[in-house]
Amino acid sequence: LDFDVVASDAAKFTIWGKDAKGKLKSLQATTLKANKTKTEYSATNKNLMVAAGTYYLSVEATNAKKGGSADYTVSTGAAWQLFPQGDNTNDSWKMAALQGAHAVGETVEGWVGFGDTADFTKFGVEESGKLTLELDATTTNAVKNKELKLSFCDAKGKSIALTAVDEDTYVTKTAVALGECYLGVTCANASKYNTKYGIAVGM
Repeated sequence: LDFDVVASDAAKFTIWGKDAKGKLKSLQATTLKANKTKTEYSATNKNLMVAAGTYYLSVEATNAKKGGSADYTVSTGAAWQLFPQGDNTNDSWKMAALQGAHAVGETVEGWVGFGDTADFTKFGVEESGKLTLELDATTTNAVKNKELKLSFCDAKGKSIALTAVDEDTYVTKTAVALGECYLGVTCANASKYNTKYGIAVGM
């Protein structure tokens, strides 16, 4: 959440949520700052990450006891962003194990970020051998900027190391046995990053 607030007098802007008991709780308060002539007060709150739900905004005239009053406007700021509904049914390899397997040769696509920090995908391997990961441009850039982390594990969850062939291609350091394996895509810091991804898994 990112808001720009402008008022004609001193004011405080607050974002509220509800606690477990249903009572309002201040999540963030921002005091508006005056310009040189004190004819306008303004502020942009520090970006606030919140889960889906209902929230409330308040603007308080801090000079009210002295007879002050403020006309104000609140608008969404440049950094305002809503994330897509995440799929939390595949947040670990154990959860992905309960789902159907993709075939080697398929491309998996998805999104990770706040509310859905990790995706794991099950692959069925019909013959043992090393697997390759071909990253699309968005994924390549995200890995390069350390926004995404890639991982691979076998049917028992044992990690299989990945080696970079080049910027957009990785290969498993050791052969993957016949059966199932799991590709993991994890957001490195969900409070800072969110990104789509596309990875083609081949033999």
